Amino acid sequence: MRFGRVSTMCGVFAATAVTVLGAAPQASAAGHWESPWRSYAEYRYTSSDWKGARSYIEISWNSSGKASVYGYARDTKGDGYGALAQVMYDYWNGSRWVHTQRTLARTSGGKGDEQWNYGKHATVKVRNVWLRTCMWNATGTICEGGAH
Repeated sequence: MRFGRVSTMCGVFAATAVTVLGAAPQASAAGHWESPWRSYAEYRYTSSDWKGARSYIEISWNSSGKASVYGYARDTKGDGYGALAQVMYDYWNGSRWVHTQRTLARTSGGKGDEQWNYGKHATVKVRNVWLRTCMWNATGTICEGGAH
């Protein structure tokens, strides 16, 4: 189930709960977001529960491609995995849209463990923002297989 889709000047901005953690693009993506949360004209939120992991995101954006996100990851099972909330998105690098992702919040594990990210705003134009839910531990990451 697609959460929402809103057209903006720089493309389509969507918030959806989906899956999979990719490690390589994350390091470069961290510089695209900085504190604090900023409130823009449009606002949406979504959450996802999957195999003992819960994630939640709130997104605020405007028609100029400015956006803010905040949310949390929560371990609901206590099964040896922590919960991870990840944001996937496209950003404008000056000549084209590039797809990447970053971790929004991650727990260390244990039933009821919750980690919040109290907000970041994009320092570049972004579009197609998705929330992904994963479980992780020292042996690897397991992510949700389908979109919500």
